[in-house]
Amino acid sequence: MAVQGVRLTKIDLGVTPSTFELLVVRVVSHQSSCVAAVVYRPGYAAVTSLFFSELSDVLDRIATFVEPVLFVGDVNIHLEAQTNIDTAQFVDVLAAHGLVSRVTSATHDLGGMLDVVASRAYAALECTTQL
Repeated sequence: MAVQGVRLTKIDLGVTPSTFELLVVRVVSHQSSCVAAVVYRPGYAAVTSLFFSELSDVLDRIATFVEPVLFVGDVNIHLEAQTNIDTAQFVDVLAAHGLVSRVTSATHDLGGMLDVVASRAYAALECTTQL
């Protein structure tokens, strides 16, 4: 379904992660734009150091954009389990790239926060509020 006045342009970051799926687009509407990175990490796959390395590489590349950045998707890491080592490392990687998860309640029908919506720490969700 197309939304009138909204353009999506795929962005090639020059990297293809092996531990998660990735789609990066520039969203433009009128005079507003943002970069949205959409990820999916399969829940059946173990969280590994390679995942965090690839995630950090992608976020390094995304951090170079001047537009507001949204990092969204299903990472299949229980973000509500703040004492979990994978959760802590995921949050640390986001923070190291100036991103903060904005999800504050369960995203799965059985409970738990498995999905992420993150934006730059100093910014609200400008992209969605300006569209």
